[in-house]
Amino acid sequence: MNKVISRGLVILLICALSLTAVCFALAGISYYKRTRSALDCQYMAADWKGGGETRFDMISAFFDTDASVNQNSISTFRMTLESKFDEASVVKPETGRMYLDCWSAKGNMGIRSSRANVPNVEIYAVGGDFFYFHQLPLESGWYFNDDEIGREAILLDETAAWQLFGGSDVAGMTVTINDIPFTVSGVVLPQEGSGYEEAYGSGPHAYINYKAYSALNSAEINSGEPIISYEIILPSPVTNFAYDIVKNNFGINPPQAAYVDNTARYKPLTLYKRLATFFGRSVRADRVVYPYWENTASVTADVCAALLLTTTIIGAAAGIIIIICVIIVLTRLRHKFRKFKDKAAERIEELSYLNRLPGTKKSFDDFDSKDRQI
Repeated sequence: MNKVISRGLVILLICALSLTAVCFALAGISYYKRTRSALDCQYMAADWKGGGETRFDMISAFFDTDASVNQNSISTFRMTLESKFDEASVVKPETGRMYLDCWSAKGNMGIRSSRANVPNVEIYAVGGDFFYFHQLPLESGWYFNDDEIGREAILLDETAAWQLFGGSDVAGMTVTINDIPFTVSGVVLPQEGSGYEEAYGSGPHAYINYKAYSALNSAEINSGEPIISYEIILPSPVTNFAYDIVKNNFGINPPQAAYVDNTARYKPLTLYKRLATFFGRSVRADRVVYPYWENTASVTADVCAALLLTTTIIGAAAGIIIIICVIIVLTRLRHKFRKFKDKAAERIEELSYLNRLPGTKKSFDDFDSKDRQI
């Protein structure tokens, strides 16, 4: 009796353990999916693709400031891009545009308002369709465009708005940088993502037009300040087509540049490969300047890789436990069936023997219930 109870208890404990492992695995998968989808800027290729059949990939390039990537570099790459599309016979997609791109530079400058002077504001000078790639959450106001009017606008983050004006409802107000006036187009809120606060920092931030920023720094407006990031969404009819075009034709190689396939970044296979190079990536040999959104995305990728590995291990353990449970149950059933078969054979043999005796005629029903118990 005790053996039966102990065996039953063992099976019950194993089943409970397997169920717990399955629950942890499912929770891990759910958290992994939520974590990887937290950064909208990494999935803009799917958004741009819409319902069309043409496949698009998003590729990012990051540069060392000494690489001297500027507006002229972008123009040259664009011309190369058009010729590569012609060579590959890439058909213009339903969107009407072959590609969508943006770029940014980074610096620190003082900003003055009628109320205060903030001496050290981290400024991102942006061009192209930057606010399509980075749809920053607006608290008030609107994004500025990459045009003549946009060159007179500035977008503040919440910290900068409070330090300059003591509030966040400041769209339409004026600030000056190097005595040049800019109209506040809006105020953006902090974003979400693993490691965002560390990557972004606690200081004030602002976004202005790239050409306006270059003019502030007395740079040639057609060439501009050194660009640290370039992002593009383009057709990719075959795997790595878009990535190879950007990496092989921009003209800047590592360690002065780093190229990222954002579209494949959080796919399981990419994350497993990331785990294999985890310790090698801890010490970066490149001289690239990474903007806060790339650092946030990189931290998120590490978190997703760790979650995926943990979930895989727990899921594998759950699978092994379930297989053990099935083997134990099948073994017990097989043992019981064999015992039942042996007892039935004994009864049949006994009944056959009795029926062969003179004057004896019995059937299986003549045995009492106690004899029939198996």
